[in-house]
Amino acid sequence: YFAVGYFPANQANPTVDLAPRTLLTALRFGNPKDASQKDYATTFTDLLKGVDTTEPPSIYQFPYSDATLLVDPFFPEGFRRGFYGPQTSNITISYLEKITSQFKSWVAGVLRNGDTPNSAVFVLQYMFPGLNGNLPKSNDATGWPHADAGHQTLFSPGYSKASTDELTLRDTAIFNQITHKHQATVGGFIADYPNYISPDSTGRQ
Repeated sequence: YFAVGYFPANQANPTVDLAPRTLLTALRFGNPKDASQKDYATTFTDLLKGVDTTEPPSIYQFPYSDATLLVDPFFPEGFRRGFYGPQTSNITISYLEKITSQFKSWVAGVLRNGDTPNSAVFVLQYMFPGLNGNLPKSNDATGWPHADAGHQTLFSPGYSKASTDELTLRDTAIFNQITHKHQATVGGFIADYPNYISPDSTGRQ
């Protein structure tokens, strides 16, 4: 998945030199019994070629079990956080630029408030088109309307002061507006996934 978050420059020092940065996570599940399976670098050659950076990216390769330990510092105890976001059926460069700009604006507002946005992140979780044929046939087939599904967006703010709540509620709505307006140009209506419903979501959404 793609993420823009308040990340350290080096994952080995998770509390040093924090700033808005882009993180691209790609998982490869190795099969030691399959000698013909491509290694990690070969598997993601085309993906890495398509990453345009202004400075050389940091690339980490480690077992998935270790990855869970690396994310622990991103979730400090006692922080206020949420999980909000609609879905979209197509991702464009201009959409990512708008989302990244809005995330940086929110981080700047949190810092101006004397707060710390540690562990804050905006994530795009890729979904296979049509969930590989596993979507319900109609919106009436399940408890919530999801005969149509797209890529899941997720704004997960992290901060410590109650005085940052108002800023976060406002900016959560802005993130949602960006995604809803984008979706209107690339596809039809997609209902929110229940786990990620935002405070400003309408009944239809």
